[in-house]
Amino acid sequence: MPKNKRGKKGKGKKKRCPPQNLPNRILVLDNVDKGFQEKWTEGRNMLNIPKSYRCIMVGRPNSGKSLFAKNMLIRADPPFERLIVIHPEGKDTQEYDDCSPDAILDYIPSPTSWADEDGEYPSTLCIIDDIDFQNLGKEQSGYLYKLLSYVSSHRNVSVILTTQDYYVVNPQVRRQMNVIVMWRSRDMRNMKSVASKIGITPKQLEKLVETHLTEYHDSLFFDFTNRTPYPLRKNGFERIAMPN
Repeated sequence: MPKNKRGKKGKGKKKRCPPQNLPNRILVLDNVDKGFQEKWTEGRNMLNIPKSYRCIMVGRPNSGKSLFAKNMLIRADPPFERLIVIHPEGKDTQEYDDCSPDAILDYIPSPTSWADEDGEYPSTLCIIDDIDFQNLGKEQSGYLYKLLSYVSSHRNVSVILTTQDYYVVNPQVRRQMNVIVMWRSRDMRNMKSVASKIGITPKQLEKLVETHLTEYHDSLFFDFTNRTPYPLRKNGFERIAMPN
C-alpha cells in the first residue's frame, strides 16, 4: 500500500462513514475544479456559449471563421479575462490585434502552463487558428489533446479551433468538441461524410446545406452544450429545424 502523502502509512487518513439512507439514484456532487462552469439561462445571448466550451469551425479560406470567433469573444458575458491566440505566424500576425490578445503563440502550451503569474486560472479563450495539425509532432499533439480533454473543463479555458478540413484534426481532438460550425464546401462528398460524426445522416446534412447555405459566408451552427435552447442554427442567430 502506498504511503499517505501527509506522512507515514495511515497518518492523516480520514474515516469514511457508511451510507445513511441514501436515495437509489446518482447523486450530484460538487467538483471544486469545475465551479466556474456556466449554464444556459433565459435571455442569454445565443453566441454567449456557457464556459467552458470547445468549438471547431470548418470552412474554406475567407469564409469568415476568424470573424465568427471574434463575434463569440465579444459576446461573452461575463467577458473572458484572458485571450490566447495560437497562430502559425505567431507574433507576426496582426489578424487579432483588434481583440488585444494577452499572448500570440506559434505553439501549444503544456497542460501545466495555463495558470497566471499568481497561480490562478482566469477565464480564458484560446483561439487556435488554422495551424498545421498534420505535422504537430508527438509532444504538441499530446498538448492539444490535453487542452481539449482536461485543461478546458478543469482550468476554465474555452477553445475555438479553426480549420479548412475537418479530417486533418485528430479524431481524439474532434470528439471533445461540443460546438461545431460549418461552412459550405466545394467537396460535398467530403462534407456529407462529416454527418455521421455529428449524429445526423448525410441526407439531412445535404438538405441543410442546400436550404440554408445559399451565400458564401452562411454557416451551420451545431450546439451540443448541456441543455442548449438553440441546438441548430444558421449564422449563429437564426434557429432552424433539422430536416427528416
